[in-house]
Amino acid sequence: MKNHALSRRDLLIGGSTAAIVGAAELNDTASAAANTYDVIIVGAGSAGISAARTVQSYGRSVLVLEAQDRVGGRAYTDNTFPVPFDLGAQFLGDVATGNNILYHIAKAFRLETFSADLVPFGFLNGDPLAFLGTYAAALTALLTQGELVRDGLIKDMTIDRALKGFQHLPYLDVAVLLLLLQDGADPATSSLLDYFNFSSHSPAPFVYPPNDTFFLPSGMGNLITRLSSGLPITLNAPVESISYAGTWITIRVAGGRTYNARKLIVTPSMGVLASGAIAFDPPLPQRYSEAIAALPMGDAYKAAFTFKKNIFAGHQGVKGRQMNSLIELEGHPGLSVFVNNFGQPMAYFVADGALGAGFESMSEAQAARFFLRILDRYFPGAIAEWTGKVRTTGWLNNPYTRGCTSFATVGNASARTRLAKPISRKIWFAGEALSITDHSQIQGAWLSGQTAAYGALSSLGVAVPQT
Repeated sequence: MKNHALSRRDLLIGGSTAAIVGAAELNDTASAAANTYDVIIVGAGSAGISAARTVQSYGRSVLVLEAQDRVGGRAYTDNTFPVPFDLGAQFLGDVATGNNILYHIAKAFRLETFSADLVPFGFLNGDPLAFLGTYAAALTALLTQGELVRDGLIKDMTIDRALKGFQHLPYLDVAVLLLLLQDGADPATSSLLDYFNFSSHSPAPFVYPPNDTFFLPSGMGNLITRLSSGLPITLNAPVESISYAGTWITIRVAGGRTYNARKLIVTPSMGVLASGAIAFDPPLPQRYSEAIAALPMGDAYKAAFTFKKNIFAGHQGVKGRQMNSLIELEGHPGLSVFVNNFGQPMAYFVADGALGAGFESMSEAQAARFFLRILDRYFPGAIAEWTGKVRTTGWLNNPYTRGCTSFATVGNASARTRLAKPISRKIWFAGEALSITDHSQIQGAWLSGQTAAYGALSSLGVAVPQT
């Protein structure tokens, strides 16, 4: 079991408005006119915001450069729905099995949380008992063999190879899709050890321990946006190049503007870094470029709809306004849908991995026709009662994300720790991809950003906690 001890300073960095204001006042002395800072952070997602708040809390000058026109990265909330709709990160995990700092920050803000184990799950077709038997067998096989890999008794292997003897079991494709939903990994290339490192302590779908995994009804993206308050952030500033040969690091953004930093924290996704969208001069050392290539991006697609009234009650086991999670075993195997989202006449579909990637090519109009036909089959009146509102995601095709979360290819679970080491004590990487046990989770990104900030501050001669 993990135990990330939470200090008073951690919570101040995370949740104190006074700490934000005080640090912002100290930063007023920075030479902003010269575009020169102690620390520059590339990316205003969870890791970038965490890193910036940590640097700011020590009174050092900091600037965050964000490529998009908003903060949050892959934590993004659409507030135009009856209840906020999270297009990306939506769960706070490991609350009971480990200390999730973002959960504690949310509680400090007095935000409502909703335990995932209170959401009934069901199946829209097929043989649920047969599926659950296959799911349990596959999960047991992955954890058993994963432990052997961890202990050095057998070599790492792909998920597909680990389940080679289970191909005869019904619904194995659905079981694998759901077992890998935390990162949307490709079972043909993904590392069993990487899966084990995550899943040996994090609950698998359908077996959430009580009070361990929580929704944030007010929106995960809204929480990260709130935590960005008081930080110096420049939006619409995609970084194009980073030059770090000299004493100062020079960062150039689109349009030609340049900034100088003593230390740099780089938080874009592995997909963005692997694409070459950011040029490094000199080129990254081979061990870093190889680590980035070994952590490709998986996908998770969502499509949300609203309705004029509750069309779900009385169908597929849904009672009243109770939120339910339902899965197709046949037809579109592994496609899931949440209905009655927090009691509202709303539904959103979730498709992970290759299934989700296939949906990204749809326009919103095409997605509406496709998914509403499915809903209408199980919940008569869905098409007639649809309000016309739809929102879909496109993380894989977004040039500033290029996917949802990272997974390690076979033999490369250690790539995460290799990236966590700074380059010449000048450049640090941060993000969910650098977490061994919390990759693919927003708290993994947050803690990684804080760790990188401590490293940068320490190299500036600031006394910081040992991590």
